Formats: sequence, C-alpha cells, structure tokens
Amino acid sequence: MKKRISAVVLVLAMVVSCMTGCGKKDVLQAAVETAQSAKNMDATLKMDMSMKMSVAGQEQTLDMNMDGDMTIFTDPLKYKMNMSMKMAGQDTKMESYMAKEGENYMTYTNSGTTWSKVKVASADEMDKVKAQSDAYNVASFFKNKEDLKPGEDATENDKTYKTYTAVMTKEMMKEAMESSMGNSLDSLSSLTGGKLDKDKLDSILDSIKDVTYTIWVDEEEAVIYRVKYSMAEMMDSLMSQLFASMASGSDADGMTAEQKKVMKSLKIEIGKCDIDIVYKNYNEATDFEIPAEALAAKEATSATE
Repeated sequence: MKKRISAVVLVLAMVVSCMTGCGKKDVLQAAVETAQSAKNMDATLKMDMSMKMSVAGQEQTLDMNMDGDMTIFTDPLKYKMNMSMKMAGQDTKMESYMAKEGENYMTYTNSGTTWSKVKVASADEMDKVKAQSDAYNVASFFKNKEDLKPGEDATENDKTYKTYTAVMTKEMMKEAMESSMGNSLDSLSSLTGGKLDKDKLDSILDSIKDVTYTIWVDEEEAVIYRVKYSMAEMMDSLMSQLFASMASGSDADGMTAEQKKVMKSLKIEIGKCDIDIVYKNYNEATDFEIPAEALAAKEATSATE
C-alpha cells in the first residue's frame, strides 16, 4: 500500500511539474516576458489534498499537506526542492534535486538517510523537451494568452495584485504530461503494475478533466507572483482510469482471481487537491551544487524502487 501511495505522490509531483508556470500588453505582457526569459527563480509550493481509498468494503481517508521550497535554474537545467509532508499521522521530510549527469538527466531523492537516483531522460531528450515546451518555465500557463480573463484584485501583506483566470484543457495537460518528463509514462505505469502503451496512455489522458487556474500579477515589479488551482476533479478522473486498468487487460496478467477481485473493488476518490505556488527572486536565486552523497547513490531502475 505504501508503494501505491508513493506512486500517487509521484504522479501528483509530475502533474505539478507540468503546471508550474500570462497575456495582454503592458504589465501583463512584461510579466510574461520576465517569466519566459528568467534564468533562475525561487518558489514555494503548498498542496492540501484529501483522498478516500476503499478496497474490499474497507475505507480509509488520507489527508496530505505538503510544503516545499524550490529553486530552478534553466541554463543549465537543474532544480532542488526541500519538502515537508504530513500524511496518515506521519511527518516526512524530503530533499530532491534534478540535474544533468554525464549524458543523462537524473533525479536525486533523500527521504530519510538514504539517497536514491533515477534517470529522467537523456540529454538529447531533455533538450527536445526544453525546445518544445515550457514545462520548466513559469510561463507555461500562457500558451493560450487570449483565454485569460481579468478577475477581482487580491490583497496580501498590504499589497494588491491583479488576477486572471483561465483553463488548462485536457489537451494541454495531455501534451505536457507526455512531453515534460522522460519517465512520465513509467510513473503512470507504476500505478497499474504494468507498462502503459501509447494507445492506453492516450485513452487515460483523454478522460481527465480540465483545470481552472488563477494567476496573480505584481504590477509594481511586473512579474507573475502566484498561481493557484485545484486538481481534485482532474486527479479524481485520472486515478479512476488508472486503477480501473489494474484489473483489466494485460495489466491484470499474472493476478489470481482473488487479486483481480480485490483490484476491481479498489477505488480512490480525490476530495481535495489545492495547489498554491508563489514565485520570487527572478534571476536572483542562489546557485547550488548536487550533494556528493547524492551523486554517489546507486541508480534505481524505476521511480518507485
């Protein structure tokens, strides 16, 4: 069960990485250009999630609260994140990095005392991703600038921000999830216990719900300050499709009749999944190195190993 929960968190992290990301002329356009051209930045991430798991007539509700501090550099591409997570009465702290090592990009994770590392993509694959998408750029929310609609002003710490709302369609999400990370297919497959082929992945992603998001723009600094959105409906539809595939088709090969029965009864309902990302220190983030013990870690063959 812990492995399945970890896989759910990995998918959430992947989806969030796909959406970390404005517009019109003047201040909004300037904010977009700053985001698009930024070589580095810091960000804070908060996620408030609640999900109900039921299997064989038994139910369990899991609440998860996550706080993270991120630093992202785009040239060369690398990031680090310190994350604190509370789930099922347990507090977990995690330190993670991504950077190029040799001819590949790797992620390095320490959730206690042991480092692990996993290949994300080859350098060539990552270069293509960087050229084709804004997956690691705050401006990824603004591919459809004409869809932004002005909202009510928001105030925080005696400062007023302009807000805009728009929709991340399932087509946009599908494109991001397929192209933003080299191991995205394997991350989704880890939830089904088998390999997802392209047709099945397309079918699952075609079922996900659109996501409405809100952007806060700092007019004084002409930068994107915050992005807020709920992924509850999208994640609920995604989880339903993923776990349904566990009890059908090739994903069920090798299961006993009893195991198939249990898997068919397995349901996950996402009641809440609120994301709040605040961006700061555009082009002023402090540089960092990957810890030596992380570089020396044994490479795992999958994200859930």
